[in-house]
Amino acid sequence: MTNASKALPVSAMQRIDAVCDRFEADWRAGKRPRIEQWLGDAEGAERAELLRALLKLEIELAGDAVSQAALESRFAEHASVVKSVFAD
Repeated sequence: MTNASKALPVSAMQRIDAVCDRFEADWRAGKRPRIEQWLGDAEGAERAELLRALLKLEIELAGDAVSQAALESRFAEHASVVKSVFAD
């Protein structure tokens, strides 16, 4: 859990968990969902934490098929979030 996620309301963390559960289910079902489709209308700190959680899942599920450079390119406006996920 990051400092930013600790500052989010419980309801925001529940929404993030629910989105991540559905994303993972789709991935395991062979659908290969794109993170961009799952960010929805989340904004601010909630969006950053949702992105962080989805990135971690994609890295875990895709393994070597995903690279930091590719993700930084896809999420250029959140490059610091991508970098922090790879640093973990």
